[in-house]
Amino acid sequence: MKRLHSTLVLFPTLLFWNIHSHAQCFSISLVTQAQVDSFLPTYGCTVIEGQLIISSENVTNLNGLSALTQVGALSISYTSLTDLSGLESMTAIVGELNFYEN
Repeated sequence: MKRLHSTLVLFPTLLFWNIHSHAQCFSISLVTQAQVDSFLPTYGCTVIEGQLIISSENVTNLNGLSALTQVGALSISYTSLTDLSGLESMTAIVGELNFYEN
């Protein structure tokens, strides 16, 4: 009986973790470095179905986006980025990829 109880307690925990670890989001706009840095705790997603827009001169790195694996489209404009570090886990950009005035 004790083993069954442990299994019943563990199963919902694993189910929640599995669903949460593969969360999906829709279009997101990040306009400050603080928003980039807090992306995972704020949105909790690894896939963005719509567009990810990053636009602000104070954005200096994308390290907060390291959990992202896929976006529908990516637009990066008017930032102070010198490289795309932080996007190493990105395996797919389904739609457009745009860079403006960086």
